[in-house]
Amino acid sequence: MKKRILIQDDVDAFGLVSGATGLIHTEPAYAATTRFGATLVPGILLAAIVAQELPSGWTALNLRFVAPVRVGTPFEILVGPDKGDLAIEVRTPDGAAVLGTATRPW
Repeated sequence: MKKRILIQDDVDAFGLVSGATGLIHTEPAYAATTRFGATLVPGILLAAIVAQELPSGWTALNLRFVAPVRVGTPFEILVGPDKGDLAIEVRTPDGAAVLGTATRPW
């Protein structure tokens, strides 16, 4: 899978259409004062990007967000077989950020 990087403009535009406008996502000055040190990519945006990477028909997602993805940090989405499901991992240079599976909804 290809590496992706979301910039602040991407997150801000997503926030306008989705309502994901929390300060941790949209205000770099505020986010810099938090334990994360930077704005974070909203989980729902990551889930939408994961869904786009799945083969047709694999739409039932079960995702666990285990670490943040900071705006500007490269990440990749890994998808592979797992006992009839698809295993999903969103990985940053720091390690796994999202783990889960996709199943067929029928």
